[in-house]
Amino acid sequence: MVATARSVERHSLVRIEQPPRRLTVEREPSEGAWRRLIDATSASPLQAAEWGAVKRETGWQAIRVAVSEHDRLIAGAQVLLRQTPLGKVAYVPRGPIADYGDPQVTDTLMLEITELARMHGAIALRIEPNARRCADLDAFARRWRLSPANPVQPRSTLIVDLTLGPVALWDRLSQRTRYNIRLASRRGISVVEGEESDVPLFHSLLAETGRRAGFAVHSREYFESVWHHFGRQGLARLLFALRAGTVLSAALDLTMAGTTYHLYAASSEAGREHKPNDLLQWEAIRRAQCEGSRTYDMWGIPDEVGQACEEGWPEPASGTGGLWGVYAFKRGFGGAVVRYSGAFDLPLVPARHWLWRQTVDRVRWLKTNLNAAAAVTRTRAER
Repeated sequence: MVATARSVERHSLVRIEQPPRRLTVEREPSEGAWRRLIDATSASPLQAAEWGAVKRETGWQAIRVAVSEHDRLIAGAQVLLRQTPLGKVAYVPRGPIADYGDPQVTDTLMLEITELARMHGAIALRIEPNARRCADLDAFARRWRLSPANPVQPRSTLIVDLTLGPVALWDRLSQRTRYNIRLASRRGISVVEGEESDVPLFHSLLAETGRRAGFAVHSREYFESVWHHFGRQGLARLLFALRAGTVLSAALDLTMAGTTYHLYAASSEAGREHKPNDLLQWEAIRRAQCEGSRTYDMWGIPDEVGQACEEGWPEPASGTGGLWGVYAFKRGFGGAVVRYSGAFDLPLVPARHWLWRQTVDRVRWLKTNLNAAAAVTRTRAER
C-alpha cells in the first residue's frame, strides 16, 4: 500500500511549547520502516505488522500511522478497529510507540490517531501504553484528558533478565522450581520443538485447558494465522513436553525486538505429578536466552501484586481471578515484577462511549466472578 504523508503544521488543537520541527505523519508506512521502529523502541509484538495481519483475519481493521523526522520513523501506532453494537471502537494495544517525554511528537501522533478514529466513525479510542507510569505519561494523559480504563492486556507481569549467565539464571529460580525441573527430567519428561503441522495439536490441548480452567480459547484458525505470520519468519516457538510419547503440556512464545513473550500455554490433566510444566517453562526461557533474547516476559500476573510492588506494600498472599492460579508457578522463575501504566480512553461520542464502558465493565465483572466460582468448585471437587 502506498504511504500517504501530510504536513502536520495545520494541526492547532494542542499547544506545543517547543519551536516547530519538520515532523511528517504517514499512514501505512512500509513494513521495513515499521520493523525498524519496532526494533529501535523495543516495542511489543502487538504493535508489529504481523499482529495486525492476524487481527485482520479475525474481524478487525488494522491501520498503522507514524511520525517521521529527517526521513526516519520516530513514533507510531497500530490502530485496531472493530464494530460493536454501539459503534466502532479504536484500540491501540501496547501503544502508541512514542517517547512520552517529547510532547511535540506524542501530540502530533495522537492528533493523527484521533483523526483516523473519527474518520472511521469510532465512538472511542482506547490506548494501552507499553510503559510504566511516570510524570511524562501522566502529563500526556492530562493534556489529552484521557480517562483511566480497564486494561485489555495484563497490566502487571514478570520479566526475566536473560543477560545473566546460565548459572546465574538457574540460581534465580526458586528452590521448589529447581526441584520440579530435576524431578521432571528424572521421570522421563522431554521437551521438543513443534512446527506448523503441530498447531492443531497445540490448539486441542489449549481447548482442554480452557474447559478445565473456565476461560475462552481462540479458534484453531486463529493460531494457524499466528503461526503463518510469526512462525514462518522465525518469530514464534512452539514447544511440547512429552512423556513416553504423550503430550502433557505445550507453550507458544513470540519473540520481538529482543524480548520473548510467553503468550499461550496449555497443559493436560494427566501427568501433572511429573511436573512437565516446570521443565517446559525452563526450556522456553533457556532457548530464548540461547537465541539472543535479552528479556523473557511471563505475560500476566495478578495486578494486586504489581500494585503492591509499585506502591511498596507487602505482597498480598492471595486473591481472586484466573491469574492467581498461575502466579505461584510463574514467580518461581525469578522474574522482576513490572506494572504498566494501564489503559486510557478518549471518548469521541461521549454518550455511546459511556454505554459501551458500562457494558464492557459489566461483562468483565461477570466473567471474573464466574471464573472465580468455577475455580472454587474445581478446588472442592479435587479435595
